[in-house]
Amino acid sequence: PEGTIPGDKFDIRGLLAGLHAGRNWQSGSFVYGVEGDVDATNINGSTGFLYPGGVASNLSWRSDWQASLRLRAGYEASRMLFYGTVGLALGHAKLKGTSAGATISDSINILLGLGAGVERAFNSHWIGRIVARYTDFADEDYDLGSLGNGIKSGWSQTSMTLGLSYKF
Repeated sequence: PEGTIPGDKFDIRGLLAGLHAGRNWQSGSFVYGVEGDVDATNINGSTGFLYPGGVASNLSWRSDWQASLRLRAGYEASRMLFYGTVGLALGHAKLKGTSAGATISDSINILLGLGAGVERAFNSHWIGRIVARYTDFADEDYDLGSLGNGIKSGWSQTSMTLGLSYKF
C-alpha cells in the first residue's frame, strides 16, 4: 500500500564495549549468581529501496547503547567455570527513513537475551572470560510518518565478548 516501506530487512554489524559486575555463590562445583552490564555500542546497518512512485529512498537502523541484568549458573572445574545465562536486556534502537530529502526517525528500547560463557581464574583475583550471547530485541512498532506508520522492526544479535574481571 501507499506510504509503506517495502524493503526493511538488512544486516547490522558493529562493536560494543562496556563494564560488567556481578555476584556469585558456590556450592561444591556448582556456581550460580547474578550479573549485569552496560555497553556503549556502534551497531548499525542500512538498505536502499524504492518508495512508492519510484523515489529512491533509504532505511537505516542504529543502536548506541545496551544493558542487561542476567542470572547465571554453571560448573567449576580446575579454575574453569562453564556457565549459561538468561535475563533481560535493554537497548536503544533508532530507525530512520530518508526519502525525497525528508528524514523521519523513531526510537525504541526493550528486550530478552540468553547466552553461555567460559571463565578462567588466573589467580585468586583476576579472571579472564569469553561470553557468547544471543539477544532478541523483539519486534516493535516504529512511526516514520509519511514513510510508514506502524513499521514493525525487530533486532536480534549474537555477540562474542572477551573480558577481564577483578574478584574482590
